Amino acid sequence: MKKILFLILITAFFSCAKDDYKGDNASTPIILKFAPENEKAFSDNGNNLYAVQIYATTLSSDNYIPYAYGLFDNESDIKISLPEDIEYKIESTIVTDGKTLIRHDSLAYYEPFILNNNTPAELTNKFTVSNLVYFPNLQVSKAQLTAEKDSVSDSRTFTAPSVDRYYGELAEFDPEINTTAEINMERMVFGLQLTINNMTRSDVTLILEGTPDSLVVKGGQSSTIDRIYTLPDFRPGKTLDPLSIRVYHKDSDVQVEGQGEFFIKKRARDIITLTVSKTDKTKADYKYEIERKSDFY
Repeated sequence: MKKILFLILITAFFSCAKDDYKGDNASTPIILKFAPENEKAFSDNGNNLYAVQIYATTLSSDNYIPYAYGLFDNESDIKISLPEDIEYKIESTIVTDGKTLIRHDSLAYYEPFILNNNTPAELTNKFTVSNLVYFPNLQVSKAQLTAEKDSVSDSRTFTAPSVDRYYGELAEFDPEINTTAEINMERMVFGLQLTINNMTRSDVTLILEGTPDSLVVKGGQSSTIDRIYTLPDFRPGKTLDPLSIRVYHKDSDVQVEGQGEFFIKKRARDIITLTVSKTDKTKADYKYEIERKSDFY
């Protein structure tokens, strides 16, 4: 009976929902704000993509259903009028420089902005009120990259794409209590850094499955390369499987012993450094050192 009553109330307020400020007396206009862990982490430069999914429930129920969704490139446009006597959960993800990096057809953007009907979301800078169409996977790390960033295929999906990503949730939001919904955004990224020391003829390659490219350092007295990726399978507060990193090392086109596979614990905002050094220039002796730097990003 409680479930039936919930569905009746949800159906009723969908009939009077508004996607702009022209609400009636039974709705409250709200503005969404994002609070990143590092205030200087990203700026609203017009090239970032903001995806927002709003869920709704009655105050007497714990059941959330999709209410409205939207894809934006302007933070100031993220506003909506919400019916009263309803409690909301708001989920969001931000991809910095997403308009350049994420594969798109005109203004339709692919993963991570795929809707539940398997269509890319349109960049409209407004909310669409719907309980049938919604963002089902804003917490998933997968992304399709544009051809310029994808060295393999212009339609392949990566589980650890080389994009800077944020994710956040706000539960139990009541617009009658507060008309500004501030969402704490966690930066869901990690970095890899590869360094070689005292090697003039060695090529070292670091491979992470699910990324669009590998880190390759050619022989030289000392060289370093680094890159930032979305944390695979991220979910705030959840234990994640370790990263599998493979190292290939050639010295004058000959495979070097001591290379192999390393398993590294996944943790947001860390950078993982691998340093390969030649301990004795007269011998083929090499040292592999892995170090983690916490809260690097």
